[in-house]
Amino acid sequence: MLALTGDSPTMFLAVRTLLYQQPNLEIHWDEKFQWIYTDWIGYQAVPDIERGCAQILKLLAAKNCDSILNDNRRVEGVWLAAAEWVGRVWFADLQRSGLRQFAWIYSPARFSQVSTDEAMRFVPPGVVKTFDDYESAVTWLWKQRQVSKAKTQSIILPPQPRR
Repeated sequence: MLALTGDSPTMFLAVRTLLYQQPNLEIHWDEKFQWIYTDWIGYQAVPDIERGCAQILKLLAAKNCDSILNDNRRVEGVWLAAAEWVGRVWFADLQRSGLRQFAWIYSPARFSQVSTDEAMRFVPPGVVKTFDDYESAVTWLWKQRQVSKAKTQSIILPPQPRR
């Protein structure tokens, strides 16, 4: 629950719309921040991870979105069998689809953390940052989007006068 005050987010009631659901994953659109919020749930099997990742990729494109808040706080167990695929293949697909920033909240389950760290070995640098808590992840993602918007605005050139 976050709201904007000044230059940083503070607590607020998030406005999210459920876009997709399967037993191990819920994908939401965050109306306030205009990013995709993913909530992974329980034990993760490779086919379920791949199906969920495909849906995230489709929704990223459909929403013309460049940011994802990936929440693993409810993930249990290890998912090492999918880690390399997630890091190499899925993140490359996300970047080709316009992803600029990805905040990844660790699961409190140690084996899941190991899986996340393994996936991170294959992710191109500069896109993903991992966090131990929700508030830090949201703050970082929000700030990254502000920097990205400022850069985009600063490179827009005014129209040239007619001669």
